[in-house]
Amino acid sequence: NKCMTLPSSLQKSSEWVIVGPMGPELPKHLSTFSSIAVDGGAHFIETHDVWVGDKDSLKKKSEAKIQFEHPTDKAISDLGLAFSLLTMPVKTIHLWGFLGGRQDHELFNLGEALHFLEKWSDAKILFYNNEGKPLFHLFGPGVYQLKHEGLFSLGAIKEIFFTLKGAVKYPVKTKTLLKPLSSFALSNMGQGDFEV
Repeated sequence: NKCMTLPSSLQKSSEWVIVGPMGPELPKHLSTFSSIAVDGGAHFIETHDVWVGDKDSLKKKSEAKIQFEHPTDKAISDLGLAFSLLTMPVKTIHLWGFLGGRQDHELFNLGEALHFLEKWSDAKILFYNNEGKPLFHLFGPGVYQLKHEGLFSLGAIKEIFFTLKGAVKYPVKTKTLLKPLSSFALSNMGQGDFEV
């Protein structure tokens, strides 16, 4: 297995964008962060700091100075390999180009992201849809101040205790158990600022 270590200049980055093979082109407002192109994601970002993958969705060569090529036959996805590069405290990761394809890939991408977050307090990952809106907001352990108007659901993939306070239709004021993929916190209504 290759030793995958980022240079010290990138190890200090607290905000990242990881671009996947589903596209579309990464918008300018996300292009200012340190960046990893995952396999064919290199087609959808103008310049990127790191490329990682097995070339199964890459049609042209990546121009990144730092590249980690892996065999197609491996026990971890290309996105899992990208997460393994981030060994320092990270606050925010923007995932672009990972939704809209095969549903099994989407599900396991969410799983890889949630497993990564188990290690970091106060970290979050945003999965963007094709319209550029964050469809999933994933959080590690911690307290989060959010602002949202409209429908949202809260879920977990393992048992957690949570509270939900502030401008929501259905607050949860005392620590409450949320079981994995339970519908308990399905379809709430955000009305401004609230805390999870």
